[in-house]
Amino acid sequence: MEHRAVVNRDKARISVATFYDPSRETIISPALELLGKDDAPRYSSVKFGDHVSAWYYKGPKGKETLHSLAMPK
Repeated sequence: MEHRAVVNRDKARISVATFYDPSRETIISPALELLGKDDAPRYSSVKFGDHVSAWYYKGPKGKETLHSLAMPK
């Protein structure tokens, strides 16, 4: 599932890009506390360094690296 924003035609939308560079050993994962009690995460956890290495190996080919983390349905 890709990110999508619901635009309100009556108000301007402001986006702020932020970047964070944790240590390569940091585990990144879906925020489980933000899921409903019956919702399962859609993406698996991954070590940040492994994710970065995969991105550099595969390159920015659309969402290929992101899709590699998707949980089976």
